[in-house]
Amino acid sequence: MGAIGQLSIEERHGSSESHSEKSGEESEQGSWSGETREEVIVETQMKVWVDNSCFAYAMVTKSPFWAMEEISEGEEFRKKIVGEADVMVQELSFLSHQKAKMLVLLAGIFVVHIATVVMLFVSTIANVWMVTSDGSSSLGLWKNCTNGNCDDLLYAGEDALKSVQAFMILSIIFSVLALVVFIFQLFTMEKGNRFFLSGATMLVCWLCVLIGVSIYTNRYANPSGYHHGYSFILAWICFCFSFIIGVLYLVLRKK
Repeated sequence: MGAIGQLSIEERHGSSESHSEKSGEESEQGSWSGETREEVIVETQMKVWVDNSCFAYAMVTKSPFWAMEEISEGEEFRKKIVGEADVMVQELSFLSHQKAKMLVLLAGIFVVHIATVVMLFVSTIANVWMVTSDGSSSLGLWKNCTNGNCDDLLYAGEDALKSVQAFMILSIIFSVLALVVFIFQLFTMEKGNRFFLSGATMLVCWLCVLIGVSIYTNRYANPSGYHHGYSFILAWICFCFSFIIGVLYLVLRKK
């Protein structure tokens, strides 16, 4: 009985020791798994912080010198953006200034063109190409006027005079046509293109004025007792203006 009791006591002691060893191992394993889970949570939170705000992550876990470098880089980037914005503003102001200058120039050309058309009408219609010294008589392309009474010219049937009349009429037609083409191109033509058609038409007008006035100057501009009237002077002014306008149309681009 005594041996059996001692044996049972030893078995109980051994089983309690094995149970305590198992519980120790389980507690150790449980504590290790808990530490691993906490590390995973911490790493996940750190990744989220890095994704959301690299600067905040640097301020919490990194060196402050790294954060200062980020601040300096951000300041340089801001200065770069501000500089580029200033350059863009300057370019826009320059372009707007250039566009304003172009509009003023086109408006000036338009006014001169209209004035040329009006002067061509006046010089062709008015019979004041040649005027006497006392102003009582004048000669034109169509009539000989004396004291308000106009008669046909003595040389009205000459081919030279008919040529002058034809070329002056053609100059009026081409000047009006060039003005219409210019207005049409101004509203329909793409930016960057030149007014080639308007310029070519105006140069044809200039050529007609040149031929007409040259023929008249050679044949009829030197009668005795007469001097040049305002129609003759306006015709030569139109010759200069039409050439300048035609060249400007060919050179200028639409902005």
